[in-house]
Amino acid sequence: MNQNADSTVTQDYLKAVWALEEWGGSASVTALAKRMQVANSTASENVSRLVEMGLLVHQPYKPVTLSELGQRRALVMVRRHRILETFLVQELGFDWDEVHQEAEVLEMALLNAPLWCVWRSWKLGKVRL
Repeated sequence: MNQNADSTVTQDYLKAVWALEEWGGSASVTALAKRMQVANSTASENVSRLVEMGLLVHQPYKPVTLSELGQRRALVMVRRHRILETFLVQELGFDWDEVHQEAEVLEMALLNAPLWCVWRSWKLGKVRL
């Protein structure tokens, strides 16, 4: 796994833990491996590295949780994703069941600052598509 805190793998694991916890569930290493479509040993190794980076908290045989720093990073990613999904539905006419993967692709193409500028301008009525 890339040691960079902003790598795609890191972002994917943070979002996966967020998603598994969001509705009261828990993120076991096995659940993460299944969600990420990797072997349990790969998920365990990646979780260990993210623990070392201060983004996750994990005790053996306990659920994986986001650290405070991990929560902040995951929240930024989830917000960005949901903004993109809303934009695709409200401005470009996509259906809700179509937007998740499209938003994933757009996330990789946009930096945070331009995305927030577009969103703010759109909400203020300065951008019409």
